[in-house]
Amino acid sequence: EELKFNLIGLPSSFLKDNEVENIETKVNGKMNECLVYACKSWGYHLTRLEMDTAVPHLLTKFLNEKVIYWVEAMSLLRVVKEETGSSQDSLLQSVQILNSIQQVFKFDK
Repeated sequence: EELKFNLIGLPSSFLKDNEVENIETKVNGKMNECLVYACKSWGYHLTRLEMDTAVPHLLTKFLNEKVIYWVEAMSLLRVVKEETGSSQDSLLQSVQILNSIQQVFKFDK
């Protein structure tokens, strides 16, 4: 439920991240640790699941309804990374997660 459109309440989608005043504070205030962990780790956990009939359906539902919000969240986490000097680039991590998902479905066939 926390993963939604404009999840930190930006004043405009036309502004670049570096044009938003106090964006780091907004990201830290709106994205709790559970959401950050879920955004960064769901692909890892997905690759370790035993595939049953519900997993592809739930994944398809997520990809159809929420993936754009997840991409936004990962982009915002990159802003925080730049401020904190974190070693893991969240956008690179996004690509790795999507590649992991692709591998899961290759094994399923």
